[in-house]
Amino acid sequence: MTKSNVLAVDIEPYMLELLEKRANKFQIKNIEYIESDLDKIQLDSKSVDKVIVSFVIHEVTSIENTLNEIRRILKPGGKALIIEWEAIETENGPPFHERIPSKELLKIVKQHGFEAKVLTLNEANYGIVLQV
Repeated sequence: MTKSNVLAVDIEPYMLELLEKRANKFQIKNIEYIESDLDKIQLDSKSVDKVIVSFVIHEVTSIENTLNEIRRILKPGGKALIIEWEAIETENGPPFHERIPSKELLKIVKQHGFEAKVLTLNEANYGIVLQV
């Protein structure tokens, strides 16, 4: 079995450095670290099989641009998983006014031509699986 390459993308260099230190600690060698925002992801079109966007969509400048970029970098048949905070009050996570209800994000995703479904992860978090 061959190891898959993992592309770790983050706008914050410090977060990439932390990930690299942790990966080195566990002797994980198949990660490429890429500094980029999600409005113009620094990856080639149709270059990845899967995308995970975790606890970030509520922070992006434009959800529409980010979804367009996800579509652009995914290979045909590719899938993406968006993990976010449900629009409820909790002790952890972003302020309530920054949270996107799962039904609202699902609607936005479908408006951008993705097949999509919501996964309830727990009371406070959900995932949306997208496929082009």
